[in-house]
This record gives sequence, C-alpha cells and structure tokens, in this order.
Amino acid sequence: MIKKIAVIGAGTMGHSIALNFAIYGLNVNIYDPDWKSVEKAKDEIQRQLDLLQEVGNIDIQNKINTLKSIHFYTSLKETVADREFVVEAVPENLELKQDLLKKLDDYCPPKTILASNTSSLDLESMMVKVSEMRKKRILITHWYNPAHIMPLVEISNFGNIHKDVYEDVKSLHMSIGKQCIEVLKNIPGLVANRIQQSVAREVFSLMEQQAASPEDIEKALMFGPHFDTPQQGN
Repeated sequence: MIKKIAVIGAGTMGHSIALNFAIYGLNVNIYDPDWKSVEKAKDEIQRQLDLLQEVGNIDIQNKINTLKSIHFYTSLKETVADREFVVEAVPENLELKQDLLKKLDDYCPPKTILASNTSSLDLESMMVKVSEMRKKRILITHWYNPAHIMPLVEISNFGNIHKDVYEDVKSLHMSIGKQCIEVLKNIPGLVANRIQQSVAREVFSLMEQQAASPEDIEKALMFGPHFDTPQQGN
C-alpha cells in the first residue's frame, strides 16, 4: 500500500490534492520553488480545513492530524527522496512538464510511481526525456477542482504501465474516497472533460437556435441531466 506521497506544485490543484491525501492519514510532501506560493498554500489548507470542520466533515483532532501529515519544501530533490507516489500539478506547459519528469526520474527511487494531473497534454510527449524503465511507472491521474471535494479521478492505462502499477494507483485513490475511471485511450480531454464540453456545445447551439430562453435551457440542465436526487435518509 502506497503511504508516502509527494505533490509537485503548491497552487490551486496541488495543495488541494495534497490536502485530500493528508485528510486520510497519508504522509504528504508539497514542493514549490517559490516560498511565497508555499506560504499561500499553507494559509489555504488551513482555511479549507476550518471550513470542513465548520460544516462537520472533520473534527478538531482530524484537522490537527492532517496538518501534521503535510510537509513543505522548496528543494525538489529533498521532497521526493523517499516518496512512493509523486503527482505533478504544475502549469500546463509541455516543456515544463518534460523537464520536471526528467528531474523526478533522476531524483526518485526506482520503484516510485510518477503521475501527472494533466488532461490536455499528451503523455507520450511528456515522457520523452525519462528512462525506458520509468516510462513503465508513469501515468495520468486527473483530478477535478476543488480536488479535496470533487470525487472523480481519471486514471490512464494507455499500455505503457504494468497492470500492478495501475491497480496500486487505483487502490490508493479509492482509499481516499475517490471514484476512479480507467481511461484507455490517450485522447485530449480524457473522458469527463469531453462529456462536459459536448454538453456546453449543445447548450450554445440551443441558444443560437432560440429553442428556449437561456433561463429555461439552464433549468433543463439543472433539473434534468444534472439533477442530483437526494438519497433517502440523508
């Protein structure tokens, strides 16, 4: 079972991904080269935990334990030296991700699994600078914002990884309350984003056709396909 996590990038997605892992008791290192970003992430994690406590999702002891589980670094090498799973959440820039994955390949133990939170960049292109052995341990784990609240994580299985790597990553994310889907094709947008975009295209088409008022189209979406039926007993 994977227990030591590193998250690369302390921005909106990165700190939220780290928070989700830490809430479930996993040891998490967060890296960002900019200490100001680190300090901002600390404040935001505290704020999110305060909100979760306020609405009754966690108690004070869980909040304290979560904060103890998160460690901040500005040295990439120190961040990942003993990690079992590393997920990057840096900006969607291909060259940036290529260089980062190369450094992670060099700095991480051989057994470390590397993941990218991308949904728009090609995995093969991102891996061009890493070793052939590491390519068998790299995949996409695409989270949704806010990562510690949205349940879906898309996990790639494009044929480059062994079955046990996929299963280990899936089990890790299921252990922190995620709903996982296996993405078999390396296509832009993966699955959920493409569904969302297709709905948006149809909404704009209906508006252009003046099939109904914008307000009624929104109502159709909210109380039809997107309606979340309350569960009995909740």
